[in-house]
Amino acid sequence: MQRKNRASQNENVVMHRTHYQYLHYWLIIPFVITIIGFYNSYWSRFTETPLNWHLHGMSATVWYTILIIQPYLYTKGKIKSHRTFGIIGFLVAGFVAASALSVVGGHIKDLDPEIDSFIYPYRYSLSLTDFIYIAGFLFSIIMSIIHRKDIDLHSAWLISTVFWVLSPATDRFTFFVLDPFIDESTFWFNFESQFWISHIFIILILLFLIYLIAKHNRPWLPFALVALIHLIAPVLLIGLKDSEGLAQWFEHMYKPGFTD
Repeated sequence: MQRKNRASQNENVVMHRTHYQYLHYWLIIPFVITIIGFYNSYWSRFTETPLNWHLHGMSATVWYTILIIQPYLYTKGKIKSHRTFGIIGFLVAGFVAASALSVVGGHIKDLDPEIDSFIYPYRYSLSLTDFIYIAGFLFSIIMSIIHRKDIDLHSAWLISTVFWVLSPATDRFTFFVLDPFIDESTFWFNFESQFWISHIFIILILLFLIYLIAKHNRPWLPFALVALIHLIAPVLLIGLKDSEGLAQWFEHMYKPGFTD
């Protein structure tokens, strides 16, 4: 009986390793989108960027790198290394979230109404969506820890973290792609349309992913949650644009920064 149970467990391990053997390649795609998206605003200005941006940018890069490495280590049977990097990754994830909150404060404080006219009216509602994404990111991390013994759930919650933090990159990536085709006469393109395009892009990827996952009877709820919030976020961005209550809340949250 014990031999049968052990054989069954070994079969499950082999099956799971087969399922995730190419995952690290797929995870490289959002990483590349993020690098391209932040090229103009971060990487090309690396030496001029303030410290809080470096703390966030470097921690996020380390987090992405660990996330890419993890399925590779697991499928190669390097479980000890997988667990070690997992612990490091969870610590880095906390730093990613904390540094992101600092960057949000900088956005609100440092935006200029003339230079940043494209985004300035949305500075508070955009910061609210950032807060929601940070909360979703941390929630997924916690859920992945809770379900660490269930390989499918554990991996689903961890992979979903990619999509929680992807929209700042796809917002910029959208502009990068569309910039050659737009000019001052392009009446339909503004920050709202850019935000919608970016979020619809993420939602479509998630819906396709959910379809593939459900087809193989694997957990899809983590991805559905991200898709739902990304559908709501543009409505919040537009509906709460320059909301006085929201402005007061953020000024209270970042009071030391506003009074510097």
